[in-house]
Amino acid sequence: ALGIVVPELHSAPAFYPAGTRLIWISRAGEIDSIDRGEAALRLRVSVPVICHRRWTEARAGTEIEACLDVMELFAFVRPARASLHRRWQMTGTEARSRNAASPQSMLSISPAPEIQISRVPAG
Repeated sequence: ALGIVVPELHSAPAFYPAGTRLIWISRAGEIDSIDRGEAALRLRVSVPVICHRRWTEARAGTEIEACLDVMELFAFVRPARASLHRRWQMTGTEARSRNAASPQSMLSISPAPEIQISRVPAG
């Protein structure tokens, strides 16, 4: 038991670093532009909705102990699609660096596996 209380999603604040600004949207829907000190304080006492913990931590300049990370949720719910996308990127990059394939052949890497995955029955 870490002592972390996870809020209901609908009542959680949201935090987003937008360029050089740090944006905090409160539970009431109020939008604030805050500095790094205020962000660190709010992140210690709240469990915000964010997208990509490490990226957000780097922009905010502080560690985030607890959050609702929508990027982690997507990777958990759709792990095969995330893996296939990454594999396509790596394969495409490798092919371009070695001139091993034409751009047309690189584009054909992704569709077939996605069709097969979408046919896997849920359950």
